[in-house]
Amino acid sequence: MALKLSGVLNQWRNFDLPSVQRELDAEVAGMGQRQDESEVARKQLIELSREFKKTATEETKGQVAPLLKSFQSEIDKLSQRSKAAEVAFLGLYKKLTDVTGG
Repeated sequence: MALKLSGVLNQWRNFDLPSVQRELDAEVAGMGQRQDESEVARKQLIELSREFKKTATEETKGQVAPLLKSFQSEIDKLSQRSKAAEVAFLGLYKKLTDVTGG
């Protein structure tokens, strides 16, 4: 038992928690900015697609509509996946900081 505990302690020391915490802190600090940039880009894409719909011929709109819907669907899925990953990451980050008092 003491040997196992010694191995765990060695692994924990090698883990270098302070360094990991600094990396995670930097990641959390950058998340908000990336979220804002993503929202701006998404709004620009929406505006561009509206402009396209205003200026394109009915024939062109009909041909491009399925492609635009596919892109919109994929962007929505990527956004959902990103948000889920961020929520999971932030949940783990909070638990880690609560445990370490950091």
